[in-house]
Amino acid sequence: MSDFQVRVVRTPKLERQPGTDRLLRGEVNGFPVTVAIDSPVVGASLAVFIPVDSVVPDKPEFAFLKGDFHIRAARRRGLFSMGLLWPAPPDTVEGQDVAEMMGIARHEPKDPAGGDNERDGGYMPRYTDIENFRQWHHVLIPGEEVVATEKIHGQCWRARYAAEENRLVVGSFEVMKKRDAAQSHWAAALTYGLEDKLRAYPDFAIYGEVLGTQKGYRYGRSEDKPDLRLFDVMDAKKRVYLDYDDAVRFAADIAVPMVPLLYRGPYDHDVLVALGEGPSTIHPEHVREGFVVKRAKESWDEHIQRVLLKYHGQGFLLKKK
Repeated sequence: MSDFQVRVVRTPKLERQPGTDRLLRGEVNGFPVTVAIDSPVVGASLAVFIPVDSVVPDKPEFAFLKGDFHIRAARRRGLFSMGLLWPAPPDTVEGQDVAEMMGIARHEPKDPAGGDNERDGGYMPRYTDIENFRQWHHVLIPGEEVVATEKIHGQCWRARYAAEENRLVVGSFEVMKKRDAAQSHWAAALTYGLEDKLRAYPDFAIYGEVLGTQKGYRYGRSEDKPDLRLFDVMDAKKRVYLDYDDAVRFAADIAVPMVPLLYRGPYDHDVLVALGEGPSTIHPEHVREGFVVKRAKESWDEHIQRVLLKYHGQGFLLKKK
């Protein structure tokens, strides 16, 4: 899932907030939004929700953005907002995707991994698209057992020993990387000796985050000596992810640390939201990016497919540039 969309929505209930007489606040699919009291969406039955990490076109109606057309989370007079609520184009209907009509695209950051890419070969499944907790938290049932791990601001990483070619394959989220000990994904793999370790497990793909590569979020590491934390393991032959406890055991067998566990226990929405803020448990000088939550036992939902949800904390979103 997680396809980029800019949808026409039913205009949410917009309310005045203490401390400001010019802004109204509402919520769209779990995302807080603020609008000016004189906005044309006020009183309209339909509006367009433009989510964070959209890029709007350079047109006069977006001149108030002052040349920065990348939509980010923001705080407006103390009110946290995650997107824009915009007038719906004429003759559009609720649920319609108007991204192309309005010339809005997803922001695509440049791949900072460096190095040369290579052919995929079909040996290394890409990682799951992760849905947003704010929108889909209702998929989880209060009281059921969940695990929440710290979301790390690094580079998505994956690896598998391809017995078909008798070699280790390593990649980022999007592409596979040619072997290069100086390239961050390969440096992390070689640091942990994964070519030898994964040779014994050719049916398994592992997924993690490379630390030390993002400016402002080094986690005490350096670009020339990146580190690694695993967050998932897949039986690549069966195309199924291991349950959390089995993934932890697998990581222990190959002696690679997992991402930090923030919480394990009965699902409670408010308990989890509180985990999205504060310092990183890896390096307390960094603000925590947020968390990723799933059931302790792998599960599937008809709407979002794999039940795996991410939450970005306000502290991280407001600091990130």
